[in-house]
Amino acid sequence: MRLLFLVLLLAIFSSCLKNEICVPLDIRVKAKIYTIETVNQDQFLLTHKLYIDTLYALGMAEKFIALNESELSEFYLPLDNAHDQSSFVLNVGGLKDTIRIEYNKELLLNSIKCGVYYRYSITNLSYTTHLLKEIRILNPEIDVVSTENIQLVY
Repeated sequence: MRLLFLVLLLAIFSSCLKNEICVPLDIRVKAKIYTIETVNQDQFLLTHKLYIDTLYALGMAEKFIALNESELSEFYLPLDNAHDQSSFVLNVGGLKDTIRIEYNKELLLNSIKCGVYYRYSITNLSYTTHLLKEIRILNPEIDVVSTENIQLVY
């Protein structure tokens, strides 16, 4: 009886692992671009599209995120697993703004076969204001669900 139970348990466990398909998790900060519209002293955020000359990460192997992109209204920023902060340079019409995102990271197990991944939480955000007016943190939690994390206001 014990032998049958052990064989059954081993068969179930091994069949689950063989059929599992591992999709690489690409967890990034989702940023959307907005402008402020003022109507009767009330301010509204409107989705905006920009021509981005370059958008690149500082100190990461995956340097360029966007190059000569027209009418871009959103983009995704990769975070550096080796550090607790990542910096990006956004060049629009020759004016460059630097965005620095500081975060906590938590290592989570995806599965035995697929391995681990990081979930991030934004702790601080700083930026220059050459063309950019402000950045608002909408959702500080960055994980496998692709929701808008930050709003770039021009």
